[in-house]
Amino acid sequence: MAAIWTPGSDKATGLVVSASLWNDYLGADGSLDYLKNFKKDKELWVPVGHSVSGGAVSALMERMGAAVAVCTALDDMGSCGFRCPSDFTAVSEAKMLVWPRVTDAAANWDITLAYASIGELYTAHSNTDTASTYDVTEWTLFAVDFSSLFTGVAAGDLVGVKLKLADADDDVEIIGFYMKYD
Repeated sequence: MAAIWTPGSDKATGLVVSASLWNDYLGADGSLDYLKNFKKDKELWVPVGHSVSGGAVSALMERMGAAVAVCTALDDMGSCGFRCPSDFTAVSEAKMLVWPRVTDAAANWDITLAYASIGELYTAHSNTDTASTYDVTEWTLFAVDFSSLFTGVAAGDLVGVKLKLADADDDVEIIGFYMKYD
């Protein structure tokens, strides 16, 4: 049975609410004000938008119908671009999703994040990770974390991120990336 309560009403609902049940809904100070500060991460998905590769055919594309960048030769890369949302303040998670075509305990892929705001040169800001390697298993979905590269990015910035093959033997198919932000 549902009951609607109207502020200032003197009508009884006939429902009994125990103190323990009511206290579950109250904050530490005994009010519902704590709900004002409740926040949920916002998410953004950006599929791969550009590929520079040797022209290999994607098994993933054939299997799942997903657009991917197939990287099979040194310096092959896939990239994604987007405009940073107007409500962006900070990134809490940013991961490039890839399907490795090899099993390697130290897959070597370089990630670069470049960004600029209106009126700036496209080369204004760039953050790169060329040191990390990744322990991957062939055809097992893997998330490459590049959250640390978002230093300096602000709402409204135009952002590009690319993953490049830094070792010719670490073939990969790049699907895109997602980020969670405040």
